[in-house]
Amino acid sequence: MSQTILRQFRISFTDKDCNEYYINSPEDFLSEKALLRREKYNIPITNQDLPVCNSYLDSISNIGAKLYVTSKWFNSAVFGIESDSILSLVKELSFVDTVVYVAPHRKNEKGSRANVENVQTNPFLEDTIRSFYGDFYDETIFLNAHHLHKNNYWGRNILISVMDAGFQNVDSIDVFKRLFTENSLKFTKDFVKDSVQIFEASGHGTSVLSQIVGYKPGYFTASAPFSEILLLRTEDANTEYIVEEENWIAGIEFADSAGADISVASLGYSRYDDSLQTHPYSAFDGKTIRISIAADIAFSKGMVVIESAGNYGNKPWKYIAAPSDAFNIISVGASHKDSVIAAFSSRGYTYDNRIKPNIVTIGASVSVINTNGKAVNSNGTSFAAPMIAGYTACLLEAFPEATPTQIKMALEMSSNKYFSPDSIYGYGIPNFNKSLEILKDIIEERVAIESEITIYPNPFDSILSISIKEGYNEKITVKLYNSSGIEYFSKSINRNSVIENITVDQLGNLPPGFYTIKIIFGKDCVIKKLIKL
Repeated sequence: MSQTILRQFRISFTDKDCNEYYINSPEDFLSEKALLRREKYNIPITNQDLPVCNSYLDSISNIGAKLYVTSKWFNSAVFGIESDSILSLVKELSFVDTVVYVAPHRKNEKGSRANVENVQTNPFLEDTIRSFYGDFYDETIFLNAHHLHKNNYWGRNILISVMDAGFQNVDSIDVFKRLFTENSLKFTKDFVKDSVQIFEASGHGTSVLSQIVGYKPGYFTASAPFSEILLLRTEDANTEYIVEEENWIAGIEFADSAGADISVASLGYSRYDDSLQTHPYSAFDGKTIRISIAADIAFSKGMVVIESAGNYGNKPWKYIAAPSDAFNIISVGASHKDSVIAAFSSRGYTYDNRIKPNIVTIGASVSVINTNGKAVNSNGTSFAAPMIAGYTACLLEAFPEATPTQIKMALEMSSNKYFSPDSIYGYGIPNFNKSLEILKDIIEERVAIESEITIYPNPFDSILSISIKEGYNEKITVKLYNSSGIEYFSKSINRNSVIENITVDQLGNLPPGFYTIKIIFGKDCVIKKLIKL
């Protein structure tokens, strides 16, 4: 018997007018944890949070289409449609705005990405700290992250959403045992919806997850073994079509509704099997590609969003993959253990000249657990982002009131190239012990947050204006550094008025490029990035 072929289309709707949910009753469509996160950060519930109208979905299904995923943020859904006649009927519906082809039929046979290559297994190490972390010792020490655990921060009560192609054998591997015995696995959901079960599909997510919750002291102790987890399958490992971005969007919306504190995905998109769907470099401006827009929406809802930068660095397409071009997410590149960038690690900048990747960590010959439960070495930015997510969970445990902006700031400011960022390392390798100290300063307001100061224009030509909020009447020092950390300008000003702005002129002769401005006033300090035209 032949299988029905269903081409996939993204259908956008005109409105949410027939919605059965109401903004003033958010408990009907958002979890308690999601509502608490919004309350903590003073984030309003809006029409964007309302689900897609069920009556619209039912009407299209009744015509003969098959529903796959929905997006409340974009007010759209992906349907499988068998024939042109059904497609024509869908297009005629009054509530349908646009219809876009996103993929051919789904394949229902089992399949997965290749298992993580077993390059070598590491010997058991006898030193106390070494023996505790086991095969994950180098990765932990590289980021100075053992200080988080030393201070008893393990990611407790922090919910991490992990999106991937599958999590093969996670339910039977020793290092994941705690997930099940401690009820730390809060939910699993499959957005690919083929015949493969989430614990049978690709082993890629198994290795990704191991860097977060792997826990077998003496063998493999990962970054946040006591955190809580959502496992979401959004990637079809057999093919690459733009529909996978729709799955990713549906996944992060689910994570938002579930109240996830952190979303991490070792998935990125730029090149597709259908070349017509491939994104041009000009689209990587943070506001064109849907998945990148969705990443920033998730950030605006109070989530820390962490993404692998991509593995295109040594290919003709060398740039980051979406959604790494999003404005507010943390894009993670890969280095070797000697801090030299991995050749495959995708490069920045974004099309609009923003720093990407944001940070880097070990992603070449990096330790992971494979589907056989063995510690092996593998390669990829896929195995750099998860450890950053785990240690970020430890930071959030230490400072649960910290906002995503403050977390991102602390990671970047702690990195070794913060004053000389580039398109290869971004801000460099973070130091999580230093991040902890910086975050403490931020929370205690000894370092001013960005909203307290305005610097304009940016980009600038020859003159900068600085406006500081009322209450700062002390001596102010302004310093300007180039991308190599060389000080180009320094000026101290006695500011007695709360009204006048500070003008920094005579900058016309500076070479074009990236600059860092540091403004010191009293015990406070603001550091921002600028572009000289």
